Amino acid sequence: MSSRGPAVTVLSTLALLLAGAWAGGALVTGALVAPVVFHRVPAPTSGDAMTEVFMRFDRAALAMAATLVFTEVALAFLRKPLLRTDVARLLLAIALVGLIVVEASWVSPSIAALHQAGAVRGIGAGGAEIEHLHVVAKRIGMSEVLALVAFIGLHVRRLLQQSTVATPDRRGSQEETLERTRVTEDPAAGA
Repeated sequence: MSSRGPAVTVLSTLALLLAGAWAGGALVTGALVAPVVFHRVPAPTSGDAMTEVFMRFDRAALAMAATLVFTEVALAFLRKPLLRTDVARLLLAIALVGLIVVEASWVSPSIAALHQAGAVRGIGAGGAEIEHLHVVAKRIGMSEVLALVAFIGLHVRRLLQQSTVATPDRRGSQEETLERTRVTEDPAAGA
């Protein structure tokens, strides 16, 4: 194994952990926490609380996205040959950065500003704008989760490709295999 092997393993593990944490965090906050908070906590406190949660998660996701891009760039330098799955993962990581930047710099701050101005989702013009931004946020969140699942799948595919290539011949060394072939082709050579 080359000296690059341990670095590839560490970077791949880091990328998979980050992608899993990001996807899981997005699902937990968006699909589990938000509905409960909005149902149980009266407005506008519920909106203020969830805005805070989403903005904190956005900051964490920004850090995860930047680290994913770093790991993919590093893996591109370490892994040879560079396969289409490697390029696809790097492009997905870059797209994920774009999604979270839009969410963290425009969607969440816009919702927060509307909440601070007293808007309540579904009530009046400000509430309608919050509703619109909420739909945008859901679409971005679902896109992130789907992209992260694809990212994880591409990592797993690459790891499986790598292990298939790296699996040694269980019948013996290359020299032994050549000798068996030579003896099979010319029985007199083995005598």
